[in-house]
Order: sequence, then structure tokens, then C-alpha cells
Amino acid sequence: MSDTINIAGMDKAELLAALYNNSQPLGLGFLQADANPMTRDEAAEIIRDQGLYFDYLKGRVMKINLEGDELNPWGYDRDNGQGSVASVIENLKNGLEIQPKTANTFAKGLDDFLKSAQPTHTEGNTMNLGIDEELRDALENARGKFGGPKGNDGGPA
Repeated sequence: MSDTINIAGMDKAELLAALYNNSQPLGLGFLQADANPMTRDEAAEIIRDQGLYFDYLKGRVMKINLEGDELNPWGYDRDNGQGSVASVIENLKNGLEIQPKTANTFAKGLDDFLKSAQPTHTEGNTMNLGIDEELRDALENARGKFGGPKGNDGGPA
């Protein structure tokens, strides 16, 4: 298990916005993904409405609990890159703005997911659930929310 990180005295809304802006959609989170950066005010409203634990937030994988003064980065780092939480916190403490993931990053993640997704099929007595054309089309349509190149051709979404 990862070591905890001290967040005593940090603005939780500012921290949530920074972690959100540094995170990425995962799996079917692309259907809810929003490429717009989160502001501190928006994060404060979300905290008021939802509390301080976040599994997914607007399609982005978070896996983070902001309650208390110690933060365990394990889940967030697992899905957003090792050391991501520490880097975000260090940048916040040094007054650096957290740059949101770009549309190209979102598009690449969607392309990677679609490449690995297999159609539903059966093997003997076993049914392997996968992705059907309707879901594939819905994911492609969701791409319009965040733009970025489509597929390997680099063409517009």
C-alpha cells in the first residue's frame, strides 16, 4: 500500500479541481467525459453536494478520499499514473496551475479502449460480454464532447 500524503491546511475544493483536471476518463467513462477544466468554485459545489469521496467524477476515474489530513494516493495513482497525486499536490503548493488533459489525450484513451474491445461472443458454454456496434457508436458520438483526432487517421472527430 502506498504511503499517505499530508494535505493538512490545503483547500479541498482547489485540490479536487486539480486532481480532476489531471485525471482521465476510463472505460465507459468516455460517455460522461467532459474535457472542460474544473474550477475551484465548481469543485466546492460538488463537495457540498457529494462529499469528499470520489470514485468517478464526470466520467473521469478518481478513486480518492479527501476526508481528513492524510490522503492515500493508491487508487488515483493506479489509474492516472504512479506519483500523480504527489505531483499535483507539489504543483499546488508551489502555486503552479494544473493543466487539464488535452483533447488528444482523451481521444487516444478512447481509441485504445475501442481497439481492445471485442464483440460479445460465446465459446462453448461461456458467453464473453463485449462491446456491440450500438455502444461503439455511442462512444464515437461522445468523442464530440472533447474533440481530438479520430482513430489512426488523425482526422477530425
